[in-house]
Amino acid sequence: MKFVVKFGTNNFMNKEVYQAYCTASIGAVYYAAITFDELLP
Repeated sequence: MKFVVKFGTNNFMNKEVYQAYCTASIGAVYYAAITFDELLP
C-alpha cells in the first residue's frame, strides 16, 4: 500500500492577525493529510 503524508501550518508563531478593524483575530492553524492510493508512482 502506498501513501503520502503532508503536514502544514499557517501563522506558525501564533501571532494574532486581524483582517479588518473590530473583527476577530486569527490564530495558528496546523493541519495534516494522509492519502492512501494504490495508483501512486
